[in-house]
Amino acid sequence: MVGNAKNIPYKDNSYDVAISVAVLHHFASEENRIKALQELVRIVKPGGKIFVCAWALEQDETCYKNRSFESSEVFVAWTLQNKFNKDNDKDKEVFQRYCYLFSEGELNHLVNKFCSGVTIEKTIYDSANWVLIMKKNEE
Repeated sequence: MVGNAKNIPYKDNSYDVAISVAVLHHFASEENRIKALQELVRIVKPGGKIFVCAWALEQDETCYKNRSFESSEVFVAWTLQNKFNKDNDKDKEVFQRYCYLFSEGELNHLVNKFCSGVTIEKTIYDSANWVLIMKKNEE
């Protein structure tokens, strides 16, 4: 079976819970972020929960490496761990990964505007991330 966050290969209303951590902020287009959110709603049973966590533009002292960003669209260095480096005697490989940083309320707006049939129960800012806990409405 092959799938991805924008095309989850499961039937509608299949699961009690869906979790998306460190996924949405790697999509470069709003269209793809919306599609991934809609897929989470689609696969969860009515009454089920959806948990989404994505990087926040608002960074604080809990942020790893005291990062601060001036734009919502950034590239962040990611270093390949030595245990995965096939050539251990060479310098660590560093890759630039795309991240979209959600501003306060932005993730809520996407859900409220584009994801019918779900209610946001709680919005949390935690460790430089925005977290949404949602419930799929009963039919």
